[in-house]
Amino acid sequence: MRERLTVAKAYSSDDRSDLVRISAIVRDRKAFPRWSVAKLTCNGISKRVVVLGHDEVNDKIIMLDFDQREDFRLKVGEEEEFSLDRVGPCGTVLYLLQARDPMLRLPAIISVISFLVGVLPIGVDLLKILFGGFPE
Repeated sequence: MRERLTVAKAYSSDDRSDLVRISAIVRDRKAFPRWSVAKLTCNGISKRVVVLGHDEVNDKIIMLDFDQREDFRLKVGEEEEFSLDRVGPCGTVLYLLQARDPMLRLPAIISVISFLVGVLPIGVDLLKILFGGFPE
C-alpha cells in the first residue's frame, strides 16, 4: 500500500504500544487485517508496527503516537506519503524483539533464549556425529 495520508494524534490508549491506526478502506483489509504486523515507511525511515483501523470520519488519516511521529520526523496535520508492506513470521519475531512495550519485548527475548538453549544440545550432538564420531 502506498498512500498520501494526513498525520493525526493517536488515541491515548494507543500510546507506547507501536499501534498505528489506518482506515481499513485505505490499508486493504485483506492484505493487512486487524492486529497484523507490517513495515511502515515514511521519509526513508521504516518501522515495524501493529496495524489497526479507526472510526474517524476522514479515511485519509494515519494515527501515530508522539514517539512514532518523532521517529518519522512528522508533525500533526502534515500530509506525507506512507508505504505499508507485509512482514512474514521472521518480521513478526523481529517486531516482538524490538517492541517499545516491555510486556511484549521481554517475553519474546525469553522465548528466543529458551529456544536457543533447547536447540544447542542438538547442534552439539550433530557436530559430534559429523566430525568426531561417536564417543566410546
